[in-house]
Amino acid sequence: MDEHTHAANGIMCGHVHNQERPLRLIEHGPKGEWDFMCGEADHDTQDAIDAAVVVCMGCAMSGLVLPSNVQNLPIGHLAEFDPKIDLWKIRPMNEEEIAEYYED
Repeated sequence: MDEHTHAANGIMCGHVHNQERPLRLIEHGPKGEWDFMCGEADHDTQDAIDAAVVVCMGCAMSGLVLPSNVQNLPIGHLAEFDPKIDLWKIRPMNEEEIAEYYED
């Protein structure tokens, strides 16, 4: 795979999947699961009604090109896109985010 492709299985929020909002938050959960989200809080996460299952092996997901540091996001980390500086910021998930992950 080159720097613009990746392998990922997970959930994508309906806003991103339906191209209603841009992808701004990627979580690589504590058990290796992935979430590709718009970063807004208006989702039905309990029932995942607005989510789409993502299975992507060696493709540019939904036409998105992600930098290699995001494609190789370590488990237990998240990447947030900052449109002001046009850059993905990567950090470890905090305890609250990990707890929320297990609630969903």
